[in-house]
Amino acid sequence: MAPAGDEVGDVEDLCEASLPSVSSDMETIDFGLIRDDLSAERSISLSVTGLDSLAVVLDLVGDRCGELTLEAREITLTSENPSVVKVTWRPESVTEGSQKLCTIVVKSPKDSCFLLEISAVGEAVEPQILVIPDTGVTFGPQEGSNPSLRQIVIQNNGVVPFSLVEVSFISVEPWGEPGEESSQFYVAEELELPIVFPPAWGQAIKNESPAPLERVARLSLRTDYGTEPILVEVSVVAR
Repeated sequence: MAPAGDEVGDVEDLCEASLPSVSSDMETIDFGLIRDDLSAERSISLSVTGLDSLAVVLDLVGDRCGELTLEAREITLTSENPSVVKVTWRPESVTEGSQKLCTIVVKSPKDSCFLLEISAVGEAVEPQILVIPDTGVTFGPQEGSNPSLRQIVIQNNGVVPFSLVEVSFISVEPWGEPGEESSQFYVAEELELPIVFPPAWGQAIKNESPAPLERVARLSLRTDYGTEPILVEVSVVAR
């Protein structure tokens, strides 16, 4: 930073002329998709040329730098062996799905000139829920029988775990005569809620009534992605 009254250009020229060169094995740390542990870890390697050793301070610049943590803030760089620093990314919210950009700045404690900027990029991915029927469930009418819905399977096809905090079956569109009222039917067994669904994990939810007379059943879920619970309704249509 330039002192008051000094020209920024003059100070930058002075810094470039007087400070040694600091290099890194990467200019951008790409954390990619944040996975089921909601965090990711990478390492950067820093080295110095022009001096045998140099004490530096690592700092973070950016609007979302509270999500980024450094293993060490004050380190000593040497010309012989690179210094390795671990950088951990932990998103504030796993549901935003927006790209986060933060810069790691290496500074000299003597004159606060910027030596090197390393950008850390990460992306939190919104989880996806897929509700699929169990292979043994009959959705459409067969000869001599009514359409049935015995159970469904709730499966997390996303990359972030979620919690199932409430579940109920609501039947709609009666199969019988026009004007017939739809009925409510319930989950057959007591579920120990909340149920955590890791990525690629599913669980069957059984219906109390094995042969409802409805063509369409709507499953009402209340899920929690780590922020606020979200109500999700999925319709299961008879084939």
